[in-house]
Amino acid sequence: MRKLILFVHLLLLLLTPVVAKTSESTQVNRAKRTIDRAVRSLESIEKQLDGGQPLPVMMLEKWSQKADKAEEFLEQASSMLEGVSEGQAERQALQSTRTRLAEVRQRLAGQRQAADQAGSLASGAEGQKAVEDYKNLSQKFRDVSMWLRSPEDDPAQTDLYQQAVQARQALDQKYASVLRVNSRETFDLQAAAREAQMTEQSLQSTINWARQNFPSLIESDLEQAREHSQSLQKTGAFSGWQTSVERFLDQANLRYQKLKSIAPNDPATAQVGAKVSAVERSLNATKQKFRAQIVANNRMPADAYRGGDAAALKAKIKSVWAQKFPNDRILDVVIADSAWSKFSGTRWVSSSRSWNPYNYDRMKAYVKVAGSGGRNYKFFAQVVRQNLQGGKIDIFCDRPDNPEEHVHTLLP
Repeated sequence: MRKLILFVHLLLLLLTPVVAKTSESTQVNRAKRTIDRAVRSLESIEKQLDGGQPLPVMMLEKWSQKADKAEEFLEQASSMLEGVSEGQAERQALQSTRTRLAEVRQRLAGQRQAADQAGSLASGAEGQKAVEDYKNLSQKFRDVSMWLRSPEDDPAQTDLYQQAVQARQALDQKYASVLRVNSRETFDLQAAAREAQMTEQSLQSTINWARQNFPSLIESDLEQAREHSQSLQKTGAFSGWQTSVERFLDQANLRYQKLKSIAPNDPATAQVGAKVSAVERSLNATKQKFRAQIVANNRMPADAYRGGDAAALKAKIKSVWAQKFPNDRILDVVIADSAWSKFSGTRWVSSSRSWNPYNYDRMKAYVKVAGSGGRNYKFFAQVVRQNLQGGKIDIFCDRPDNPEEHVHTLLP
């Protein structure tokens, strides 16, 4: 029995180092697996940080917690390696992972600081002004887009597009740090910036449409102007020149000016401009010739009225005209009708809801006025005798402020 006991003790002494060695290997392997878990956590954070865009504030919290978990894993692994003679490689991995963790924490802290600064800037007075600036730019882009599609001439819009684009780019650059951070504080500024970007893109679509369609529309305008010119010359109706020929010329020129404002360096723009100028020169020469023919045929109507009150009526016309147009030098007055035209009856007056009688006589008259450069003008006047008011004489007269533009008022 004694020999058996001694044998067992001897056997235990021989097995103890083997058991101890096996226990250390297990600890080292557990430490290695725990360090690997920390590394995987850090890799997932680094992948987010390396994405090129700042993390949203809510995600910063999430990844900071993940970094805390990685630190817990490293502390566990460190405890597992205490008192263990093996695991040199694991100790080195533990140290390098701690360094990696510190770098990740530094990057997260940097993003958190940037987010706080961006939130402070966006929610302050300067950030609120930037929101309004972006909204104003959005409206400018809408205005330019509407102007391009409208028939209106607004010279102020010509430079507005480039100014608005430059202003938006300047805002984007100034608030780049804010626009990169997604947080509750930066939401309004980012939304205003996105709206400006979208309205600018919409304007760009309108610009593309204009560049594609304006040349053909301008060609159509010029053709319409030429056709109306030929028609008016056949009928001699020069008064329609402004409302037909010049209307289409103005429309062509306006579209060309808009095209030049959005595509100044496009060769197609220069070609369109040359065509508009050529047609304008040709039709303006035709207009001057046509105008000269009309003026050459203009005459003061004959003085047809021979009534005994003719002199008094003419004196009345001169007096009323002089009061209304004191700067005019009257050269002559004629009454073009040989007799009064009578008008009588009743008319409905909506304000009093009643039928009112009327009874008056009327004659046409013309006033010859001295113009500049040897040019004289003829203007229409109307003489009215109010029979229901004891034969009272009223003179109705008017004249354009720019008679040179009204060819039928010009005398040769």
